[in-house]
Amino acid sequence: MESGTYRIGLTGSRNWKLEAPIRRALRSTVADVLQLGLHPVLIHGNCPTGADRIADRIWRDWRWEPEIHNADWDSCGPTCPNRPHRVKRWSGDRHHPGTLEDWCPGAGPRRNQRMIETGLDILLAFPLGERSGTQNCIRQARQAGILVSLPDQWG
Repeated sequence: MESGTYRIGLTGSRNWKLEAPIRRALRSTVADVLQLGLHPVLIHGNCPTGADRIADRIWRDWRWEPEIHNADWDSCGPTCPNRPHRVKRWSGDRHHPGTLEDWCPGAGPRRNQRMIETGLDILLAFPLGERSGTQNCIRQARQAGILVSLPDQWG
Protein backbone atom coordinates (compact mmCIF):
# COMPACT_ATOMS: atom_id res chain seq x y z
CA MET A 1 0.00 0.00 0.00
CA GLU A 2 1.30 3.46 -0.89
CA SER A 3 1.58 5.70 2.11
CA GLY A 4 -1.80 7.28 2.77
CA THR A 5 -3.74 5.22 0.23
CA TYR A 6 -6.03 2.22 0.40
CA ARG A 7 -6.18 0.20 -2.83
CA ILE A 8 -9.65 -1.14 -3.68
CA GLY A 9 -9.62 -3.68 -6.49
CA LEU A 10 -12.84 -4.43 -8.32
CA THR A 11 -13.67 -7.39 -10.51
CA GLY A 12 -17.00 -8.54 -11.86
CA SER A 13 -18.92 -10.15 -14.63
CA ARG A 14 -19.16 -8.33 -17.94
CA ASN A 15 -22.87 -9.21 -17.74
CA TRP A 16 -23.42 -7.63 -14.30
CA LYS A 17 -26.32 -5.16 -14.49
CA LEU A 18 -27.14 -4.08 -10.92
CA GLU A 19 -25.70 -0.76 -9.82
CA ALA A 20 -27.00 -0.81 -6.23
CA PRO A 21 -24.74 -3.58 -4.83
CA ILE A 22 -21.66 -1.99 -6.39
CA ARG A 23 -22.61 1.46 -5.10
CA ARG A 24 -23.21 0.03 -1.57
CA ALA A 25 -19.89 -1.83 -1.59
CA LEU A 26 -17.94 1.20 -2.77
CA ARG A 27 -19.74 3.60 -0.40
CA SER A 28 -19.16 1.39 2.63
CA THR A 29 -15.53 0.68 1.78
CA VAL A 30 -14.78 4.35 1.06
CA ALA A 31 -16.43 5.44 4.33
CA ASP A 32 -14.22 3.01 6.28
CA VAL A 33 -11.11 4.12 4.40
CA LEU A 34 -11.78 7.82 4.94
CA GLN A 35 -12.33 7.19 8.67
CA LEU A 36 -8.80 5.77 8.75
CA GLY A 37 -7.53 9.00 7.19
CA LEU A 38 -6.52 7.26 3.97
CA HIS A 39 -7.24 8.10 0.34
CA PRO A 40 -9.20 5.38 -1.54
CA VAL A 41 -7.94 4.29 -4.96
CA LEU A 42 -10.17 2.16 -7.22
CA ILE A 43 -8.40 -0.33 -9.50
CA HIS A 44 -10.29 -2.19 -12.25
CA GLY A 45 -9.75 -3.97 -15.56
CA ASN A 46 -11.70 -1.57 -17.76
CA CYS A 47 -14.25 -3.94 -19.28
CA PRO A 48 -16.61 -1.80 -21.41
CA THR A 49 -19.69 -3.44 -19.85
CA GLY A 50 -20.78 -4.91 -16.54
CA ALA A 51 -19.29 -4.38 -13.09
CA ASP A 52 -16.15 -2.53 -14.24
CA ARG A 53 -18.17 0.00 -16.24
CA ILE A 54 -20.68 0.56 -13.41
CA ALA A 55 -17.93 1.05 -10.80
CA ASP A 56 -16.01 3.35 -13.12
CA ARG A 57 -19.06 5.57 -13.61
CA ILE A 58 -19.78 5.73 -9.86
CA TRP A 59 -16.15 6.52 -9.03
CA ARG A 60 -15.95 9.31 -11.62
CA ASP A 61 -19.30 10.70 -10.40
CA TRP A 62 -17.59 11.05 -7.01
CA ARG A 63 -14.88 13.08 -8.79
CA TRP A 64 -12.12 10.50 -8.43
CA GLU A 65 -10.02 9.02 -11.21
CA PRO A 66 -9.80 5.20 -11.17
CA GLU A 67 -6.59 3.30 -11.86
CA ILE A 68 -7.18 1.32 -15.05
CA HIS A 69 -5.45 -1.95 -15.99
CA ASN A 70 -6.25 -2.94 -19.56
CA ALA A 71 -5.57 -6.44 -20.82
CA ASP A 72 -3.23 -6.71 -23.81
CA TRP A 73 -5.41 -9.01 -25.92
CA ASP A 74 -3.03 -8.86 -28.92
CA SER A 75 0.01 -10.28 -27.12
CA CYS A 76 0.79 -13.73 -25.82
CA GLY A 77 2.77 -14.22 -22.64
CA PRO A 78 5.59 -16.53 -21.57
CA THR A 79 3.14 -19.06 -20.12
CA CYS A 80 1.07 -19.37 -23.29
CA PRO A 81 1.13 -22.85 -24.83
CA ASN A 82 3.23 -23.52 -27.93
CA ARG A 83 0.17 -25.01 -29.63
CA PRO A 84 -2.41 -22.78 -31.35
CA HIS A 85 -4.58 -21.26 -28.62
CA ARG A 86 -5.65 -17.84 -29.86
CA VAL A 87 -9.35 -17.11 -30.37
CA LYS A 88 -10.76 -15.52 -33.53
CA ARG A 89 -12.29 -12.12 -32.86
CA TRP A 90 -15.96 -11.96 -33.80
CA SER A 91 -17.59 -8.98 -35.46
CA GLY A 92 -18.50 -6.32 -32.90
CA ASP A 93 -16.38 -7.84 -30.09
CA ARG A 94 -16.03 -5.03 -27.52
CA HIS A 95 -14.66 -7.20 -24.73
CA HIS A 96 -11.35 -8.12 -26.37
CA PRO A 97 -10.20 -4.88 -28.04
CA GLY A 98 -7.08 -5.08 -30.08
CA THR A 99 -5.72 -4.66 -33.56
CA LEU A 100 -5.33 -8.31 -34.55
CA GLU A 101 -7.98 -10.67 -35.95
CA ASP A 102 -7.56 -12.95 -32.94
CA TRP A 103 -6.84 -12.56 -29.22
CA CYS A 104 -4.97 -14.40 -26.48
CA PRO A 105 -7.15 -16.01 -23.78
CA GLY A 106 -4.27 -15.59 -21.30
CA ALA A 107 -4.44 -11.78 -21.50
CA GLY A 108 -7.21 -11.46 -18.91
CA PRO A 109 -5.50 -13.59 -16.25
CA ARG A 110 -2.20 -11.73 -16.88
CA ARG A 111 -4.02 -8.40 -16.38
CA ASN A 112 -5.62 -9.75 -13.19
CA GLN A 113 -2.18 -10.72 -11.89
CA ARG A 114 -0.84 -7.23 -12.61
CA MET A 115 -3.77 -5.73 -10.68
CA ILE A 116 -3.12 -8.06 -7.73
CA GLU A 117 0.59 -7.21 -7.78
CA THR A 118 -0.13 -3.49 -7.39
CA GLY A 119 -0.76 -4.15 -3.70
CA LEU A 120 -4.53 -4.33 -3.36
CA ASP A 121 -5.86 -4.02 0.18
CA ILE A 122 -9.25 -5.53 -0.73
CA LEU A 123 -10.95 -6.97 -3.81
CA LEU A 124 -14.65 -6.26 -4.28
CA ALA A 125 -15.98 -9.06 -6.48
CA PHE A 126 -19.24 -9.27 -8.41
CA PRO A 127 -19.40 -12.68 -10.10
CA LEU A 128 -22.48 -14.14 -11.73
CA GLY A 129 -21.43 -17.77 -11.36
CA GLU A 130 -20.13 -18.35 -14.87
CA ARG A 131 -16.59 -19.61 -15.44
CA SER A 132 -14.85 -16.34 -16.04
CA GLY A 133 -12.04 -13.89 -15.55
CA THR A 134 -13.86 -12.74 -12.42
CA GLN A 135 -13.35 -16.15 -10.83
CA ASN A 136 -9.72 -16.08 -11.92
CA CYS A 137 -9.19 -12.70 -10.26
CA ILE A 138 -10.89 -13.88 -7.04
CA ARG A 139 -8.69 -16.99 -6.97
CA GLN A 140 -5.50 -14.96 -7.55
CA ALA A 141 -6.42 -12.44 -4.84
CA ARG A 142 -7.11 -15.17 -2.29
CA GLN A 143 -3.82 -16.89 -3.15
CA ALA A 144 -2.06 -13.55 -2.53
CA GLY A 145 -3.77 -13.20 0.88
CA ILE A 146 -5.98 -10.29 -0.19
CA LEU A 147 -9.38 -9.94 1.46
CA VAL A 148 -12.13 -10.71 -1.09
CA SER A 149 -15.58 -9.26 -0.48
CA LEU A 150 -18.58 -10.63 -2.40
CA PRO A 151 -21.96 -8.93 -3.08
CA ASP A 152 -23.90 -10.93 -0.49
CA GLN A 153 -21.81 -9.13 2.13
CA TRP A 154 -23.24 -5.81 0.97
CA GLY A 155 -26.95 -6.56 1.30
